[in-house]
Amino acid sequence: MKRVALLFILLAASSALLVASKPNDNENVTLTINAVCTATSSVKEHDWSLQDSVTVNMTETVTYRIVSMEKSGFVELEAISHTNNLSAGGGGALHVPVEPRKWSYSINGQTKNPLVGLTLDYGRGFVILHPENFVHEGNLKSTDPSYGAAGRIADTGVSDAVNQLGSPGKQDFAVQCRKTFKPWPKDLQVSGSATHHFSMDSADGQTRQSADLTMSYTVSNNFTQEPEAEIFPPDKYASWVPEAGEDEEKPGNTITVQARVHKKGDPKTPYYKKAHFKFQLVEVSKEKGVCLNWPRPYFAKDGFDLKIEPNSNTPLKVGGDGQSAESAAGLDESHVTITSHDWGAYGKLTVTVVFDDGSKVDAHVLGDPSKQALTIPKDDNGNHIADFWEKHYLGGSPDAKADDDLVPIGDKSQGDGLSLYEEYRGFRVQGEHIRTSPIEKDLFVRDDDNLGLGYFAQSGLTVHLIQDGEYANEDGEFNVFVINCNRGFATRGQQHLLRMQDKKLTGLYGFAAGIGPGVPKTTLLVKIDVARCLEKSAQELQNTIAHELAHGCNVWHHGASDDEVAEAEHLMPDGTWVTYILVPPGTKFRIAVKGGQESGVEKCIMRYEEANYYEAPTGTWRWKKADGTLQRGEDYNPGEDPGTIFCDDPKGTGVNDKDRPGGSKAGDAAKGNCKGQFCVNDNKH
Repeated sequence: MKRVALLFILLAASSALLVASKPNDNENVTLTINAVCTATSSVKEHDWSLQDSVTVNMTETVTYRIVSMEKSGFVELEAISHTNNLSAGGGGALHVPVEPRKWSYSINGQTKNPLVGLTLDYGRGFVILHPENFVHEGNLKSTDPSYGAAGRIADTGVSDAVNQLGSPGKQDFAVQCRKTFKPWPKDLQVSGSATHHFSMDSADGQTRQSADLTMSYTVSNNFTQEPEAEIFPPDKYASWVPEAGEDEEKPGNTITVQARVHKKGDPKTPYYKKAHFKFQLVEVSKEKGVCLNWPRPYFAKDGFDLKIEPNSNTPLKVGGDGQSAESAAGLDESHVTITSHDWGAYGKLTVTVVFDDGSKVDAHVLGDPSKQALTIPKDDNGNHIADFWEKHYLGGSPDAKADDDLVPIGDKSQGDGLSLYEEYRGFRVQGEHIRTSPIEKDLFVRDDDNLGLGYFAQSGLTVHLIQDGEYANEDGEFNVFVINCNRGFATRGQQHLLRMQDKKLTGLYGFAAGIGPGVPKTTLLVKIDVARCLEKSAQELQNTIAHELAHGCNVWHHGASDDEVAEAEHLMPDGTWVTYILVPPGTKFRIAVKGGQESGVEKCIMRYEEANYYEAPTGTWRWKKADGTLQRGEDYNPGEDPGTIFCDDPKGTGVNDKDRPGGSKAGDAAKGNCKGQFCVNDNKH
């Protein structure tokens, strides 16, 4: 005779029962069931009768681990612990004249442990038990194995509950087993119950059979898994440096950053909730133009220097100002592409992960929970300069406003008037962008007539020849030409360039107009009379260009101006003196005095070499000095070739050497050491 037991089977995505070796108490769902099935059978015939009843009780607790979760919120479960208690009671009697019998029920010790199927959906908020999985295996143990009518009725009653498909006036047992809850609860507590009555009586009323099934359950979670969202810098992050397009509207280079949410402390395990990602650029620079001198201020704009462009982020919904974007929902990772619009662009990216239940978590930079934003570019010292560029110039101050250029040493004034950030942000030179060195002193020159730099390279300065449009006019007492016209963050103020032109001059080869010699801000215009220079020699032109540019960099002549006299006398062989004057009237003779303009190193660019006479105690020429005394001297001719170097010592060389046969022409320089005078920093003088 078939007897009844209750078996509950787990439904999982794999359709197989998986039992883990070790539970994880932080990700558990617990199902507790109490089920009771009571069945009775009563039969009366002419001379015999049978009364039989059985009650089967089951309590069961199953703990599941959440294995994974689909985008919809449907959860895959894995059973990790299972306890149950199954008991049976009751009995029956057969009343017959010949051999009456009695029996009682208990559980067959070989009966398998019951297990129930469970569906859990956090996304839509429902839990379902599966009555179709009530299966009867094993036997109720009876003290009289020949009888067990109540057991058969219990079996039939349970099957009827499982197969019930909407009997009139009744609620399906399966429908009763479903309960809803608020989606994404932090603490899931759901309870439910289901009942079913089954009866099967004979038409004559002599046979009465019925079964009643009652089941109650609770589902609760102990789910404390925390999310962790991280910002994953790309592989090129450490070497990425911002670049700009032709102007603010044209995009420069890009950097793509990924964000991901996962189980806290376990990047390989996705978080069980799905989400959408909110990307936000913060503290973004808004420098004018795209670099220090382009475009001119009149055309320069000061919009955001980092943007999230829609064309580069088609999966995202991008904000109107390009500073924010949002992904679709149902994700555990997303990425954003950020475009640079300035050579000195800087900012930070924050990411907020918003889960489908409305909860949220802020992302931190990979491996560093203390950093809630990713600096763009990589900038560990926070000076808004890419570390990758900065590391090539170790030794200087990391202060964005620092100006520590040392090469060349010049007058020992550090810097070139441009801050570290400005050198990094860079300039447009001859139509191309450059970043200048914070070690080497930079000078910008606008050579209007393509004269070239002559021998000026001997200065050791790094010189940049710029085109029209690559500088701007600003108010100034003398020099109005400014190279860092789009300055903003960390500027040290105006830094001027030198402007040079071919100009017809009277009695001069070249002239640095202004109030110098001094730094560039004191020089209005460098004028070169190219034709007059070339009348003498090509070398004279190269010398003059370098000479006048040096005046715009704080370099002086070797000494004070020469003496000038209206007439000179020459000693004739007969001992008489003959007077000479120059034509046209009013023209004067130039006298190279000791320590004057012709003094010092013979080959120096800053030395003059065109005097008429020089001082010599026994010379064959004489002239009257300003104080009325007579000075003897010699004819200066022949003159020397124009200098090609900048000296580093005032000591006279060549014709000025003190040991020169016939005597030094002009001696040691009163100033000299021209290399030790160079300064281009408008903040120093």
